[in-house]
Amino acid sequence: MFGKKKTSIAQPANTKHAFYQQLAHHTKRAWDMAIALAQLDDLPTDATQRQSLHVDVSQPEVRRGEGLTAVSFYVDPEEMRPVFMAKRDEQASIAAEYLESLILSSDLTTRDRELVATLRDMQQNQAYDLILKTLLNHNVITRRDIN
Repeated sequence: MFGKKKTSIAQPANTKHAFYQQLAHHTKRAWDMAIALAQLDDLPTDATQRQSLHVDVSQPEVRRGEGLTAVSFYVDPEEMRPVFMAKRDEQASIAAEYLESLILSSDLTTRDRELVATLRDMQQNQAYDLILKTLLNHNVITRRDIN
């Protein structure tokens, strides 16, 4: 009885904290795509200057089965616009589903409900950076949770 350690019980994956983590993760991905689109918008549109987008990709080296081989290539920025937009919309949609799951969660406190209402307003305005800042400021996630 005395001196025994309590064994921790694993929490189910659908806890409130897990929803906040997933919301932050997918919001960060949507924000990354929004930044990429903004960078495309900032490129000069002068027809005399051909623009290219430099892409670096690391992929596993097949022969050795270990390590990473860097692959580098150039693409037309305008060809990437629909890809970035689709990825942004996909990630924003997934984040919206996690926010909806939080709204439907039965274990929300009054503070959580107010936070979720604020996050929903920010999400409708596509204020991805403000969502992340708000989640951090309310201590519902840590910087490590944003990956």
